[in-house]
This record gives sequence, C-alpha cells and structure tokens, in this order.
Amino acid sequence: MPRAMICDPPSWTPPSGTPPRRRPLPPRLEENDQRHREAVVRLRAEASALRARLTSLAAGAKDSTFVRAFEWRIDDLAARCGGMSKDDSLWSEEFAIMGVPGLQLEFFPRGRASTRTEGFCALFLWCRAGVRVKYQLRVGGHQLAPEEDEYPTRMGKGQSNFCCLEAQRDALTDSVVVGVDVLELTTFREPSPGLRLVNRGPERLVARGALELHSWHLDTVEWRIRGLLQRRASLPAGVALCSPLFSLAGVPDMLLELYPSGVGGEGAVAADGGASCGFYVRCPAGTALMLTLFVGKATLGPLKTEFKQGEAQGRPAFCKLEEQLEPGADDLVVGVTVKNLRAEQQERRTTLELE
Repeated sequence: MPRAMICDPPSWTPPSGTPPRRRPLPPRLEENDQRHREAVVRLRAEASALRARLTSLAAGAKDSTFVRAFEWRIDDLAARCGGMSKDDSLWSEEFAIMGVPGLQLEFFPRGRASTRTEGFCALFLWCRAGVRVKYQLRVGGHQLAPEEDEYPTRMGKGQSNFCCLEAQRDALTDSVVVGVDVLELTTFREPSPGLRLVNRGPERLVARGALELHSWHLDTVEWRIRGLLQRRASLPAGVALCSPLFSLAGVPDMLLELYPSGVGGEGAVAADGGASCGFYVRCPAGTALMLTLFVGKATLGPLKTEFKQGEAQGRPAFCKLEEQLEPGADDLVVGVTVKNLRAEQQERRTTLELE
C-alpha cells in the first residue's frame, strides 16, 4: 500500500555575501512579539530572584522534626517592661516544633486583667489551626503542670496567673527565660464535614513503651526541691510546684504537686490551725495504685486508689514544711511509693487471652 510522506520544504540560502534579511511583521504581530520578549525578560528576572530566595531559605532552614522545646530569653527586662501595664504583651518570634510551624509565645510581664495576684506574669502558647498539643510552660525555673489543648483556629492558650516574675528574674543580667516543652503533638485536618485526619506520630508509642519498660522494676520516686523556703515566699496559696514527668512501676506520665503555701480554701489548714502544705500525685486516667506519699518524714498511706480524668490524689493539709526541714537546711525531699495493682494481676496470669 502506498504511504503518504511529509517532507521538509527545500531550504533557501541567500547568495554569498548577502546578509539574511528579516521579513517585516504586520504591526499587530510586531506588537505581540515585543510584548512576548518583555514578558520573557521579566519571567527570567523573577525566576532568578526566586532561585536566590530558595537558596537563602535552604541555607537557613532547620529541621524541627526532633525539636521538643523552645526557649526565649528576654533581656533588659526592666527597660522593656517599665512602661507596660496589664494586658500589654511581648511576642516571641515564630518557631516550629516536631515539624509544625507557626508556634509563638505571648508573654505578659504585668499579667492580664484576669491575673489575681499582684506581681504575677502570664504566658500563652499560640498555635495554628488543626493542632492538639500537650505542653508545659515555664518562666525561669518555675513550670506548671502539663496542659493539653486543642486549637480549632489560631489562638493562644495558657495561664493568666503563672508566677511571680521578680522571683524568676535573673538580677545579674536583668533577664528572664520563658519557654515551652512539648510532650505530645497531634495535627489534624477536616477536609469535609464529619471527616477528620489525625497524625499522632509513631514516636509517641515508641517513647511511651520504652519508658514504661525502663521503670517497671522501680516503685519509689524522690524529688529534691532546693531552696524551698525562699521559693515559697513568692508562691501564694493555691499555686503548686510541679515535678518533671516520670514513669514508675510501669505507669507513664506521673507528676508530683507540692503546694508550699497550701491549696487555700476549707480543709487546707492543719489540726492546730497553722499553715500546712498540700501534696498530690497525678496519674493517667484509669490507673489503679496503692500509694504512700511522703513529704520529708511525714507520710500518708498506703492508700488504694484509682485515678479518674483530671484528678489528683493526696491531701490539702499534708504537714508543716518547717517541721520537715533539718535545722539550717532549705532543701526538702518529697515523693511517693507505689504498687501497681493491675500490673501485679497481669504478672500472676498464666493464660493469654485473645479477642
């Protein structure tokens, strides 16, 4: 079968010594051609600027996948806060933690309108929409119990009654360090009504399991609080010192709370009418333990208890701190001894049950 063939038209070569001539274009095509050349020049300039910007960002970019804490040092505190009043705030730069950008700290040196205690500061963590975070805020050496908040929109969450700022200020440098420790971070998005996509990250399960195994054979934790009487002077009733999180007897995320000036309210006064400290332990909901708490040589327990969501176990009028301190000493050891009842039940089991 014969096949059709398409051939290039014969090329035309001008006579030797004759320069090639460009055939003039119609006015409209000439105008479009000029616009095209200008657009090409403009796009090349924009591409060059974009490449330079990307190179700069890549050079300064830092991987935040394994970042868990942010510290912000505020210098010249007296000068910066001298003219400030309540509800006036300072903002940190934006930072990223665990791959999530757009986090920011808002610090109120004089507190907010809702701050009850004079001299107390306020601190808030701002996150973008679609984040659930468990975190601990800190100002100087003072930190609060972990908070867990969800951010449906960009907003700030934290504490209006944080601590006495002057007690945490470094007098030698006239500065204070505020920060946040992120314990867990979950991102979520809702592409359509009723559908939510959640990313908790695999390291959460790995870290939790490793900590539980490491502490399985331990039954007592001791927390040494240094300079207790000096720190108590800046803590009114109802404000607690919180220990770092720890795992004990296979129970993760435990926490001790000591109220040096008492918890305030009824039931927080010693039998003789004197001021008494409060002492509590927190555990994840559903944990069943046999507890013995101690502050110095004063003890409470053993107590058989099961923790519910948001509850702490202890006593509002535990003991008088002065009676538990050695003469001339300002350090105190507090803690708890536990027996994990459910773990012991599991150890006695000899049958593996499958569902």
